[in-house]
Amino acid sequence: MTSLFPTELIEDIARERDVVQRDRKIDITMLVWTLIMGFAVDGEARTIAGFQRAYSAATNQTVARSSFYDRFTPALAALLNDLLEHALEEVAVPHTIAPQFELFRDVLIADATVFRLHRLLDSFPATHSGQSGAKLHLVQ
Repeated sequence: MTSLFPTELIEDIARERDVVQRDRKIDITMLVWTLIMGFAVDGEARTIAGFQRAYSAATNQTVARSSFYDRFTPALAALLNDLLEHALEEVAVPHTIAPQFELFRDVLIADATVFRLHRLLDSFPATHSGQSGAKLHLVQ
């Protein structure tokens, strides 16, 4: 997790989003890691109080409930959203892609089907093989 969400990245985005007003008892990096691990581990049983207990256990610090609860702001939500986007970019698109493929932005899938039109051979003569046909292309 520390390679996907290094301390510097979390702190930089937190500064940009004004998540941290001043450095106090709650470490933003540890808070983010606690939230990520809490969502991954606790499933349906997660609560803010549970996150607070996990944070206290991870940092060996006692934090007042109000101090911890006050951290859950729209700015923290924006930070977590930015980190999610970062994670999706890092994980979903591997950086080990061959240089030849770096030129591609999108991939289109094309399919073609030939329908034989036996009864229309007289009206639409075939170009080869003696069978009239229509070709349908689908691109997505």
